[in-house]
Amino acid sequence: AALAGGPGKATPRSSDEELDRLQRAAFAYLWEQRDSRSGLVYNTTEPRAPASPTAAGVALTAIPIGIERGWVNREEGYQRAVMLLRSLHKIEHVHGFFYHFLDPASGVRTWQSEVSCIDSAVLFAGAMVAAQYFAGTEVDRLANQLIDRAEWPWFLNGEDTLQWGWKPEAGFEGGPM
Repeated sequence: AALAGGPGKATPRSSDEELDRLQRAAFAYLWEQRDSRSGLVYNTTEPRAPASPTAAGVALTAIPIGIERGWVNREEGYQRAVMLLRSLHKIEHVHGFFYHFLDPASGVRTWQSEVSCIDSAVLFAGAMVAAQYFAGTEVDRLANQLIDRAEWPWFLNGEDTLQWGWKPEAGFEGGPM
């Protein structure tokens, strides 16, 4: 729990109820703030906000949590994960990696964003969670196919460490991580 009261005054600021409320609100955002056709999750609540691979990865992680907490049933969670993973298979990628910002409906690159190894890695981590939770299903198959198509050596660009990003207009950017 977060602490308040200054030095020497360690008093709990958050109760279990407040923590539950915060967790449910985070889940609700990931569940509700998405494109209804693609399942891609908006990066923010701002009007015309793009979607992001990071938000998709966090949503894929949140789905099993929401099921286990009883906020959605297993079938609802499964269908949402399938929709999102099917969409991710159809959208533009570069060597298996995704652009940082995506149009929520089409999955097309927005804002001249870079192909991001970090955003893609968060997506892949969420896909792994969903694959394990829904083992032996279409979610498992789609998640593993998505992860397997990432060509990590390409993101090394001949270096010993991964590059930050890549743009079609400029190539690799930001140098090694």
